[in-house]
Amino acid sequence: MKALLKISLTLICLYVFLAKTYAIVFSLVKHIGDWPVLLVDVVVLCACVLLVLFLWRNRANIRYGMIWCILIVGAIFAQLYVGLFNFLIKDPGVDQTRVLWAFDLPNLLSLLILVVLMIMIIKKRHD
Repeated sequence: MKALLKISLTLICLYVFLAKTYAIVFSLVKHIGDWPVLLVDVVVLCACVLLVLFLWRNRANIRYGMIWCILIVGAIFAQLYVGLFNFLIKDPGVDQTRVLWAFDLPNLLSLLILVVLMIMIIKKRHD
């Protein structure tokens, strides 16, 4: 069961990593200069990589855990704002299925990744 959870979280991280990379490239190509959104996307990319490393390494030692937790909490609030804002201002002329798979679902799953990573950092810190 534990291996199935690791594989599932790794696949979710891979999906969110690819979708957030697409979102960053899309914003840079379209010259959308929303730097807080890009910063949150970069934090989510780092969180995806860090979570996968935590999952598959036997001994995960992270330095500056409190700073990571503060950064993750800030990213959670910013991701909530960005995700809800993007969800509420959808353009009806755009294919909604593509927007759902490329932007909305990764925004929701990135919240899951950030929360799981924060729990793992706090748990490792107290061990």
